[in-house]
Amino acid sequence: SSGINAEYGERGKMKDVYIKTSQGEDLVGKVWPGPTVFPDFTNPITINWWNDEIIEFHDQLPFDGIWLDMNEPANFDENGTHGSINGCEDNTINHPPYSALIP
Repeated sequence: SSGINAEYGERGKMKDVYIKTSQGEDLVGKVWPGPTVFPDFTNPITINWWNDEIIEFHDQLPFDGIWLDMNEPANFDENGTHGSINGCEDNTINHPPYSALIP
């Protein structure tokens, strides 16, 4: 599976709005529906795309409000991978030389 859900995901792929790996590929994580890509909201194009998606959804199904469950880039880490289905590159950004002291 590509990690992309139907037309919504394909439109996002065409606009190149998903978080990338250091190799420039879409980062694929794993959540309850399976492989998943995550919008990169630091990209202004992503914000415009997301707004267009919400408007299109509202045009199809009028709503007064919306609850976005799982709107954070969550990963279900059942195989010891972190950040994506391929894990994270071993560097000081992904694995800093310090960590929070948690009692």
